[in-house]
Amino acid sequence: MAHRTAAPVVVGIGWICVGALVSLGFLSILTIGALLLVLAGVCMAVIFLVPALRAAQLRAAWLTLLSISGLSAGAFLLAWLNRDGPGSVCHTSLQETSCADEWSPWPLGISGVVLLAGGIALTWYVRRAFSVRVEVRSPRLHP
Repeated sequence: MAHRTAAPVVVGIGWICVGALVSLGFLSILTIGALLLVLAGVCMAVIFLVPALRAAQLRAAWLTLLSISGLSAGAFLLAWLNRDGPGSVCHTSLQETSCADEWSPWPLGISGVVLLAGGIALTWYVRRAFSVRVEVRSPRLHP
């Protein structure tokens, strides 16, 4: 019985999730980061152990590069958390006032865009490079 293969889109989304889990895992290593890194390992294991996903991965090994795009999740999260920066930002409520120093979100957002677009562009380039077929013609011998 032949196994049906999953679409490369499913494997690509899996690799994007692995990249996102790794970046968020390293950012939150002191809290839930270890759990996120284990979850990234589980996602990789699923891609390689499920026969249909493994077949799609072997047919399109370049999909692994999409994990670079997933790394942008950490940069986008940091940019969002620092959206009121740069400098000291104060928030007041009825009971208290709290102040915190925030970074500029622009370098973080730009690095997120570079990682997202760079991963997609690199994946597209490698896919295109591997899909180019070289046609060899035999020379015709004319008498």
